Amino acid sequence: MISYSKARLAIFLVFGVALAVELAAVLTLGVTNALSSPYRIKLVVQLLRIYSVPGSLIAAGVFAAQRTRKPVSPGIYWLALASCCVWNSLLAFPCAQFAWPPYSPSSTAFPALLEWLDSVSAWGSFLITGALALFFTKAG
Repeated sequence: MISYSKARLAIFLVFGVALAVELAAVLTLGVTNALSSPYRIKLVVQLLRIYSVPGSLIAAGVFAAQRTRKPVSPGIYWLALASCCVWNSLLAFPCAQFAWPPYSPSSTAFPALLEWLDSVSAWGSFLITGALALFFTKAG
């Protein structure tokens, strides 16, 4: 069994690492001048917008929870963690691929990336927020 505090940390790390990978990809594009500043700004703003809802839900769940050492229900924990990993992977991998040198960004690839991020975040947000809400209400 995993403790509630370790479970919260694992979920927080999944989101933190995925967002860091995505922002590092955008910054890499800026350093190499592969993507102009207005496009980088638009991409960073979109990423922050996408992560605002689950991020605020995680922050509220972490700060509202009482300290406890009781174990988390494995089913709820694995559901929340798996949902987080899938959702974040669907967002992080295209960003990392976009910044990867063999896939140099083009004027057609950037709108496709924005559309992908917008679609995945819109369709997946209700699943991820539902899984996180279940985790923070039932696990704590």
